[in-house]
Amino acid sequence: MDGAFKKNGDASLGVVIRDDAGKVLLSAWRVVANASNAEEVEIMACKEGFALAVEWTPYQATLVSDCSSVIKYLSDSGEQRTPSAFIIKEPKELASTLPGIVFKHVRREQNVVAHELVLEITAV
Repeated sequence: MDGAFKKNGDASLGVVIRDDAGKVLLSAWRVVANASNAEEVEIMACKEGFALAVEWTPYQATLVSDCSSVIKYLSDSGEQRTPSAFIIKEPKELASTLPGIVFKHVRREQNVVAHELVLEITAV
């Protein structure tokens, strides 16, 4: 999952869901208007990804993101006291309905498919 944000509020997000062998099962993207910041778009990408995973893949999931703050927020089972606390609730609730979830932070180079997807959409 990844998000791209421009200072004028235009943004896009992309989601790639793979099986345990790395084969792409599905991908999705969406354009977002009036986004507040990059972190908000990353959280929206997580929400979109969890919604797709809940609907299409009844397996344990691993969320891979290059946004360390979002991984931290999602991994923390306590109450959030951050500016993103309100919008992080929905993806956390979706994640809790999966059979299992692992949150993993990776460098952008390791999240290249989702990153390229959002860059392509942002360029349009």
